[in-house]
Amino acid sequence: MPHKDPEKRREYRRRYVEQHRAECYDYNRTYKRECFKKNPLLYIRRNLWLKYGITFEEYQRLHDSQKGLCAICEQPETRVIRGKVTRLMVDHDHKTKKNRKLLCGRCNTLLGMAKENVKTLRAAIAYLEDLC
Repeated sequence: MPHKDPEKRREYRRRYVEQHRAECYDYNRTYKRECFKKNPLLYIRRNLWLKYGITFEEYQRLHDSQKGLCAICEQPETRVIRGKVTRLMVDHDHKTKKNRKLLCGRCNTLLGMAKENVKTLRAAIAYLEDLC
């Protein structure tokens, strides 16, 4: 039985979760899935905060300042997942964790595959220019 003492309550919960790990995992997964189905914006807000430390309103301001277009190719997002066009992605520096701008999935993948290496990207540009 749970205790009124916060420390004992935490210990009780820790032991319970340890002994019923699979049940707790399934319950939490189902509960979260149901919550996010009822309120998809909750999922978006949570991910923006946990991954990038920004609020949905900050994301929206950035989105509006870019007129809903990718900062690199200046096109709207076209990626479709589960029948819906996805949102632009928050580009961030993996070393400093500083957010930069919003990118479409293709441009974000381009930077990621080049490991954000300017020399590699310049070599790719030179290669393409030689072909034309």
